[in-house]
Amino acid sequence: MEATSFVGRRYELAEAKRLLAAARLVTLTGPGGVGKTRLAARLAQQIARAFADGVWFVQLAAVQDDAIVPHAVADALGIRDEGDRPPLDVLVEHLAGRRLLLVLDNCEQVPDACATLIGTVLAATDGPRVLATSRHRLGLAEEHLLPVPPLRVPAQGTPLQQGDSDEFAALQLFADRAAAVVPGFAIGAENHAAVARLCRRLDGLPLAIEPRRADGRHPLQAAGHTRPRGRRRRRAGGGGRHKVAPGDKVLLSFTSCGRCGSCRAGYPAYCDTWLTRNLLSGLRDDGTPTVHRDGIAIGAHFFGQSSFAGHALADERAVVKVGIDADLAVLAPLSCGVLTGFGTMWNVLRPAAGSTLAVYGAGAVGLSAVMAARLLPLRAVVAVDRVPERLALAAELGATYTVDAATENVDARISEITGGRGVDHAVETSGDPTVLRTAVDALGIRGTCAVVGEPPAGTEVTLDVQGFMFGKRIVGVTLGDSEPETLLPVLVTLHRQGRLPLERLVRYYSLDELNAAAEDMHAGRVVKPVVRF
Repeated sequence: MEATSFVGRRYELAEAKRLLAAARLVTLTGPGGVGKTRLAARLAQQIARAFADGVWFVQLAAVQDDAIVPHAVADALGIRDEGDRPPLDVLVEHLAGRRLLLVLDNCEQVPDACATLIGTVLAATDGPRVLATSRHRLGLAEEHLLPVPPLRVPAQGTPLQQGDSDEFAALQLFADRAAAVVPGFAIGAENHAAVARLCRRLDGLPLAIEPRRADGRHPLQAAGHTRPRGRRRRRAGGGGRHKVAPGDKVLLSFTSCGRCGSCRAGYPAYCDTWLTRNLLSGLRDDGTPTVHRDGIAIGAHFFGQSSFAGHALADERAVVKVGIDADLAVLAPLSCGVLTGFGTMWNVLRPAAGSTLAVYGAGAVGLSAVMAARLLPLRAVVAVDRVPERLALAAELGATYTVDAATENVDARISEITGGRGVDHAVETSGDPTVLRTAVDALGIRGTCAVVGEPPAGTEVTLDVQGFMFGKRIVGVTLGDSEPETLLPVLVTLHRQGRLPLERLVRYYSLDELNAAAEDMHAGRVVKPVVRF
């Protein structure tokens, strides 16, 4: 029984039925959050009568060990443990002669084990068919692929037409879920543009659209769990081995799967599941919510934690242990903005001695980049902002030059500072495309601009392609391309040595002053507000 209505996917359903009628293995592929699981469940429901021995759904989202896969399938089928016999042999024996559909969901978690199991079952039996969902193909000869695209959204500037919600499934999904929260909600002339814009920014991904409220805000925001960067003492948890013990002091940063290619290579900020785990789903790994209001589940678990609370349920990969003497209230900003600024400098740009740097935006990330640059033998560090107080702080923290974008010509000033050569490196933190254009234009030969600021999805920038013929580069950066368990302890040590003056960024607020903290941050009166309980 589906908890909410199923929206769209008429073509995908019809095509999947056609493929399954002709082939024994069909894999639904697509990015995380696109709706592969929901599509597989609806498809299985619609074709169940065609399989005399039933449809069996195996959820692999929480499976991390290849050896567990045959056991997970056996458990779903109700097969009892056969002692010392290999579980795959028991499974094949059970499936022989049966006409059933086996649905394996989230195969990307353990792709090799899934491919081995499916290949063995198909080779040793005649009756079973397999419907798999995965971000990538499994690579079997029998495999037929069905890509699952995002839901359709109207192009920018498209006027409202009768029946738009039916033609554009993303709008239909939004309207359906919004009406469940606000009875009578409908998409009309007065809100069509806003809803369409929101769905475009979310790239038509159902998992991103689903948690949204009717007013366009994420339930995470409504719950007051916005942008937490936490620090905690660990409380007693479940059994098993953990990297921290009760009573340890920890910092909380972002989470990741630990299994994809990026995670295994030491780049968890580019985890295959980063968006879903940290921003979009608001749920634990097993799909259950962490927070309810009035009996209704709402989004939380932001950055694998959501720490605006007396206690936080955090993913272990989001936890980094620090010393028992650590001042957690001071160190709290390390886990995001400071991590991003330092990581961008040290992990991505890696400027050589004597290089020049321009930092656009003197907020937490920009000032952290300035502090990181201060520890390197650079010839010039230029801070650009529109708030005089921020520029004064940047000069105190290590900027050798400051440029007030509200009163000065930024291009001319940087040209003057560099003798007309342009800067070797730039860090753009504002998320403003016009500032990004300025940063790229100000690069010198073989210069690199790191884009850290995040504008809304779909934001475009116009650049002079001719300028790139001189070796210019632009690189996007998430969280400083950092591995928190490696970089955060280094930053803690720098603070303890007096080389990372975090106190100059922080102002403390009580929980009752949460709104004031947000207002002060947006107004530029404070760099990093820290809420203390």
